[in-house]
Amino acid sequence: MNTIVLIAGYKANTVLRPIDICIMNLAVIDLGMSLIGCPFVFYSFLTHGWKFGMIGCQLYGMMGSFLGYASINILTLIAVLRYIVMRHRAQAIWINTKTTVLKGLVAVNVAALFWSITPFIGWGQFDIEPTKTSCTVKFWDKSANVLSYIISIFLFNFVIPMVLILFTYCRVAQALRGHTCLSKTSQTAEQRITKIGIAITTGFFITWSPYAIVCFWETFHSEPVKPAVIKAFPTVFAKTATLINPIIYVIIVKRFRLIIKHEILWWIFGKHKKESPDMNRSIELELQPRESTHTMLV
Repeated sequence: MNTIVLIAGYKANTVLRPIDICIMNLAVIDLGMSLIGCPFVFYSFLTHGWKFGMIGCQLYGMMGSFLGYASINILTLIAVLRYIVMRHRAQAIWINTKTTVLKGLVAVNVAALFWSITPFIGWGQFDIEPTKTSCTVKFWDKSANVLSYIISIFLFNFVIPMVLILFTYCRVAQALRGHTCLSKTSQTAEQRITKIGIAITTGFFITWSPYAIVCFWETFHSEPVKPAVIKAFPTVFAKTATLINPIIYVIIVKRFRLIIKHEILWWIFGKHKKESPDMNRSIELELQPRESTHTMLV
């Protein structure tokens, strides 16, 4: 599914908006999680143990951490961009460029990389989970070094991003209700793009919260979570986020649906269909200038 979303983004390259670039980056992250994270976890789950050695564990832990941190960082970036566009019109003018958004994406990905490589330089540690199905930060280690790292990543890669996202989308919702000067078409477009961010964030929160809760519980409680299957389930469940996001894109983003329908599916089944007038017309309508700079990121 993420591959299809990326192909659709490539097909729509000439009409990609700043927020579409964020979605493409998120799709790359999800694809990486599907290719790197899911196979190792599911194989270990089925064979009742980690089969890839400690080097494989270290690399897997680093990549899994990077992809997870990058996901929530990108979701936070999308929320902040929506907030600026809806609440600060002057700033929205300069932020509505692909260059600015790309710089933001570089920054959040570098931040994710920093948190994922610190165990290699002495702060924190990766190890095989007690369930033997995955490798992650050694949250069951009670040493000051590991404990300080766990508290830091929990704050900077879960709590603070979630608070920021909640605050910004609440403010965006207030702005949408207050902008009576916008036409019905523009308001609908604003609501649709906001729904994308809220839906993806909700999916992330639902799929990753059980894992975060279990890890945090075992960090501060001497009694481990029992039975073992309860600890294994959040690890597997967290990976389902890679399936949810592309479904959200296809449901909400009409241009993606049209490209998938008229280009990708026809190519898969051996029949190429030229772009229909309806498809071209739909894309043109979405790209028409809006009445307000509030819609710049739509």
